[in-house]
Amino acid sequence: MLEPVGHTKAFLSLGTTSKQWEPFVALLPPSYDTLFFWDDTQLSELNGSRLLSEALTQKQHLRSVFDALFPRLTHAYPVLFPSDVYTFDNMLWARAVFDSRGFIINIEGRQLTTLIPWAEYINHTNLAGHVSFRRFDEASQCMLLESLAHGKKGTQAKMNYGPMQNSELLLSYGFVAEANPLETCVVEVELDDEDELYEVKRQAVEALKIPTPHLLHYVEVAEENPYHYLMAVLRIVVADSLQAVASCVTDAQCLRGPISNDNETLARQTLAWLVEQLMAEYPTTLDEDTSLLQHCRATTARSPHTEVLATPRLEMALLYRIGQKRILQSAIDWATHVA
Repeated sequence: MLEPVGHTKAFLSLGTTSKQWEPFVALLPPSYDTLFFWDDTQLSELNGSRLLSEALTQKQHLRSVFDALFPRLTHAYPVLFPSDVYTFDNMLWARAVFDSRGFIINIEGRQLTTLIPWAEYINHTNLAGHVSFRRFDEASQCMLLESLAHGKKGTQAKMNYGPMQNSELLLSYGFVAEANPLETCVVEVELDDEDELYEVKRQAVEALKIPTPHLLHYVEVAEENPYHYLMAVLRIVVADSLQAVASCVTDAQCLRGPISNDNETLARQTLAWLVEQLMAEYPTTLDEDTSLLQHCRATTARSPHTEVLATPRLEMALLYRIGQKRILQSAIDWATHVA
């Protein structure tokens, strides 16, 4: 097992890799499909999503770390830190190695990220994988992968990397899980500070200890109150009198269900409007994305938005967008559904 180190320390050690680990390092891919390696045109396929800004923010943070170190270290110690090795591209590569192949394990009471040759080849599954547990064994000084399931000889062993949404999988591993059941969308709700009832509404939200952010998940139109906390906030937001706000807070009624038919109608209309705004941020529709995905899997189609040829990265962007838009559309359908 490699010494537990972070990606920045690993990057600083690029020029001094122990010969013991040279065969393992030589097997590592020169590039990854994580978002750090997508060019601007490929990243533009994520326009309209929170994921794009998150990826750019992370990359900018790494750039600031790199700029704080280089070329200062190269000028001071040119032999230890040659400029052709210590580049920003190589720092992104070191980060991708740890993001996609690292294991977080407990070693002597410390949570550490480490690389474990061969174990990192095991692929992810959203289902219960063959590998049920992974732990560091103090006696043997080895990483143990344990299974509670029987596997047929010759079948591929898999493990669940954890409860991850596609945004996390794309950022850290460079793939997405189609129809990921853990996928969610964030919707933000703010009180109007010009509302004459602003202060009493703010106090009501605070008193009910409603958590944020508000997450949407895929729902069926017939589900009863699937957006528990979100609808509670919206019932307060659209309340048009002190009495209505009081009704929301009394016995936490707005958390349990509607406070009145008129209030509920306004709350649902507001939800539909908020989600439609999120949907409008995307340059393509759900139907267009679904159709393009079908073409990508059958032909060398181009994205009508960016003229990107069909590639695994375009397919991943489409799967991510489709997953997000299915959740948004289900929220609109639920909010506008009349029982």
